[in-house]
Amino acid sequence: MQLERLQVEFDGPVARVWLNRPDVRNAFDGLMVTELRKTLFDLRTVDAVRVIVIGDAAPPSARGPTSSG
Repeated sequence: MQLERLQVEFDGPVARVWLNRPDVRNAFDGLMVTELRKTLFDLRTVDAVRVIVIGDAAPPSARGPTSSG
């Protein structure tokens, strides 16, 4: 499956799923939900994967303000 909204990387038993829509601060849309559900479903059948980490690929400046204190 070709992914438009996600990137998947493997590092040993760890699969990293990156939300990749930084232009809209990784807002979920129908396609992202579909890709995420399909990707997670597919990853659960991979015996070598023991951990799935979900993160965003947005640069820190696109994530919005942070709390300080």
